Amino acid sequence: MKKALIGSKLCVSLAAMGIAMFFNGCFMQPAPTAPMQTITFDPKGGTVEPAAITAREGATITLPTPVREGHTFLYWWYPGGWSGRAGEEYRVTPYGNWTAEAYWEKIRMQTITFDPRGGTVEPTSITVREETTITLPTPVREGYTFDGWRYRGSRFTGGDAGDENYFVVSHDDWTAEAYWIKNE
Repeated sequence: MKKALIGSKLCVSLAAMGIAMFFNGCFMQPAPTAPMQTITFDPKGGTVEPAAITAREGATITLPTPVREGHTFLYWWYPGGWSGRAGEEYRVTPYGNWTAEAYWEKIRMQTITFDPRGGTVEPTSITVREETTITLPTPVREGYTFDGWRYRGSRFTGGDAGDENYFVVSHDDWTAEAYWIKNE
């Protein structure tokens, strides 16, 4: 009895390794090999390496990171309801070959022009991503003291020169104007 149990275990082990065998009265076929699946990555206007991954069903793959100028990659998605982020591990499922599509967010940029109104300033403009924090430049004008930046005549929050916490909100391109107090 013990011999038969050992023999059965051996049969199962060899079959699992893909070796067909006849042992101690048992004939076992190799375990079926999981089918290969190909996941293609459509970067939707960007680039990605690799463009496709072929792996056995049940294997784990790492989702690639695509690149697209002027955009931030958010995630991969499949219209059937699946989504995954770049760098995440994904277990290949038995759904056959399919295509994951990149989902992007456009990076909104704006240009802020600095009008020194009789003075000088460097830089004269900056182009930044919206919803970021910047440091405002400090203009210089002989015989005057700088009194802050204004937009359409109104002082705006964080409009002081050298302010390192000016938060760029979502606007179109705009011009900040320097305001001056004449020295006496």
